[in-house]
Amino acid sequence: MASCSELRARARASLENNIFSGSWLFTLLACVLINLVANVLTGTGVLAPVLFIVYGCLQFGLFSFILDGVRKNENKNELNTLFTGFTENLGRNILTGILYQVFIFLWTLLFIIPGIVMSYAYSMTFFILKDNPEMSALDAIGASKKMMKGYKMKAFLLDLSFIGWIFISVFCCCGIGMLWVTPYMQAAKAELYEEIKLNRYYDE
Repeated sequence: MASCSELRARARASLENNIFSGSWLFTLLACVLINLVANVLTGTGVLAPVLFIVYGCLQFGLFSFILDGVRKNENKNELNTLFTGFTENLGRNILTGILYQVFIFLWTLLFIIPGIVMSYAYSMTFFILKDNPEMSALDAIGASKKMMKGYKMKAFLLDLSFIGWIFISVFCCCGIGMLWVTPYMQAAKAELYEEIKLNRYYDE
């Protein structure tokens, strides 16, 4: 199993090892666009429930974009990928997003820690949907839970390994640096997904 530093190195390589490279900047733009849509929907108040409904579509598009970049697919850096959640299996993506949010909420009701643990258990759901277009919402969530068995701590440590970057971005760069750190973290998460696939298979 690759170490956290190795996963981060692969993530940087997929982003061309340069925070001003096309891949890094396009991934930054992708993350900003998805967050902007989410913030607009929640900020309007009346449209906040819409985010709950389209959450899965937004996540599917973002995770697909990140995975294309990590795999260096021909269509990497194409921002149209961000909207594939609305054009590919729309109903399934909506249902997955709703179930994902509901499950995390219910686990969180058992205190914060179970919610955090299960958020890692379900964290690969949208990557799995990308690779398995025929898979149902519940099957994808279950597949993520199975895939992450024994790897949740690894995912937590990978996130924790970015603490230095986050500290510098927030306290030394007034938060602006997070624009560049977020794509890096997302790419590392995708690399973890790819790494786990080499060590564990899930049911289709």
